[in-house]
Amino acid sequence: MTTDAMTPAFSPEGIDWERKIGDSAAVLFRFREIRLERTGWHAMVAVFLNKALLESDTFNIRRREDRIRLGNQAHAKMGNVAKLAYPPERLAHDLQVACLQTPDLWENQSIRVDQFGEDEQVTPIRFVLRPFIVDGGGTILFAPPGSGKSYVLQAWAMCVSLGIGTLWDCAERPVLYINLERSNGLMRNREAALRAALGLVGATGVKYLDGRGLSLRAVARKAQSLLKDLDNPVVFLDSISRAGAGSLSEDQPANQIINLLNGIAPTWCAIGHTTKAEGNNADHTFGSIHFVAGCDVEVKLAAEKIPLGLGLGLSITKANDIGSYPTEHLALEFGAPDSPITNMRRATDSEVATMSLNRPGKTSEDIEQYVEENQPVDATTISQALNANRGRVADYLKNSGLFVLVRRDGGPGGKALYGMKAREDHI
Repeated sequence: MTTDAMTPAFSPEGIDWERKIGDSAAVLFRFREIRLERTGWHAMVAVFLNKALLESDTFNIRRREDRIRLGNQAHAKMGNVAKLAYPPERLAHDLQVACLQTPDLWENQSIRVDQFGEDEQVTPIRFVLRPFIVDGGGTILFAPPGSGKSYVLQAWAMCVSLGIGTLWDCAERPVLYINLERSNGLMRNREAALRAALGLVGATGVKYLDGRGLSLRAVARKAQSLLKDLDNPVVFLDSISRAGAGSLSEDQPANQIINLLNGIAPTWCAIGHTTKAEGNNADHTFGSIHFVAGCDVEVKLAAEKIPLGLGLGLSITKANDIGSYPTEHLALEFGAPDSPITNMRRATDSEVATMSLNRPGKTSEDIEQYVEENQPVDATTISQALNANRGRVADYLKNSGLFVLVRRDGGPGGKALYGMKAREDHI
């Protein structure tokens, strides 16, 4: 005979429902990977008799057919004594109750409600790596392929793990680097090269989760288990493009990736990509606007070749709770085309002066020269001719004070054609 009540037990991974059978046996309904999807609540559900797994499946837990199938299959694998003590209709009823109540219980357990008192004091924003990674926030570092993003992300991870402020002001924190992008051997080689390039001595302490070929969801539970006993860990993800959640242009995959990162650790930093065609002109990471909405800091990495390697510009394009910071310029040096990085340092003033990074198009002078030679001309024509971001060109035409709207082709709502103002008006 069964007792009257099932008792749910909560853990960070999910909910277990236990049904006592007689004096010494129990059936356990285990719910894991509980999540609300477009078609309803889903979970991986496993049925145990004592500690023996009877059956499991992943399905929409409020759908009758899948639930009944799982219950029948689990009951069929019980021994004769357990079957008599726990008839199939009773198991089906208990499983139904657990499936119907689990979503509400999981929401109530997972969602925290606070009320703040009038004695709350304003405290300064704390950085893990100033100014790009905020304590308790998420950061996306974005750039086209081949721009040096992975070098910067791994350098950040190593500096945070050691708390060393060679290039940035860092807090020392436990670090987990989730690698979905590259082979373990390449990551090992890059860390050795970066240690030398940054002048670091000894082991960095960074833990690397080798998930190449896997999705972020597939490695999330392992990541959480690695971090559960650590104090304020920081997660680095390479990369969003390899998260395996679906089309990055759609809102649901974007929200799923952000939610997974937030669920793994409160403080995280992930690589995003832009297209090669956009180059240094992209304003945010490729994909749904919910990537931008979901992070606290978004960092644009612009890159161009310099004599010894790559010149980088790191600029914050979106930030919550922090003020404005100037663009940081780095130089990445390589000993030879086929050798790893040999030096990572601040770019010199003379190097910065020659860089055209983070400017609207190529340079403002290019836009002025093009308008002067081709006026009247519109923003689209200029952006195509200079391989520049059209929005930035249009903003420069309207707001720099150097240009005048000559006319609009096709009436008031038509194409805006600009020319140069008279030189005396520039003063």
